Amino acid sequence: MKKSNLLERLGVISIFLVVMPACLILAGCAKSGSPDAVSGATKPAQAQLPPLGDTYEILGWRDGIKGCVIKYNAMLVRGGEISSEAGIEYLSGLGVKTIISIVPSAQAKRWAEKRGMRYLELPFPKGSISDETIVKYRGFLDANSAPFYVHCHGGTQRGGILAVYYRIHKEGWDFNRAAVEFGTLGGDLMNSHTMLQSIRNPTPSADGAK
Repeated sequence: MKKSNLLERLGVISIFLVVMPACLILAGCAKSGSPDAVSGATKPAQAQLPPLGDTYEILGWRDGIKGCVIKYNAMLVRGGEISSEAGIEYLSGLGVKTIISIVPSAQAKRWAEKRGMRYLELPFPKGSISDETIVKYRGFLDANSAPFYVHCHGGTQRGGILAVYYRIHKEGWDFNRAAVEFGTLGGDLMNSHTMLQSIRNPTPSADGAK
């Protein structure tokens, strides 16, 4: 293994150790016999919310939205996929103007457009995010109106990765700070290592360089 890759992995391990206490708290969120609850896609029985933080607001589980909804700031909200029109109504109430979906749904798009919201498709597989996808995501952020709602199935992993990108490349956060927040909110630091490194060190074209 190259020295640079080894150092990157050691860095992720160090961050994991920092956020491990929060991960143990979040373990209570998986107390359900439902496979969807284990994946974080629906509200599990006896669920616990993520720990409180100074950099985000926990909005919790909402009708019509799978997973726990997190508000990072006035510009960015993250959660799971939209399962009914009630979810769109809730997001509209938050002032969301643009939805960026990793798991696009024709029905959700119709609901969103009915309320005058943009619904943009950004599909990518679990575990990796390409430079082309990063370029597309950056373009969505630059060309559309905030607040944005980004989501995958459960909201925690791939949706969380898009939030990490936003923190680093739109708000100027240090990578370690953004990664710690990702882990604190339930992100899998070890299994998301490849995605984290892709958004940490994008190619010049993916980073918006001319």
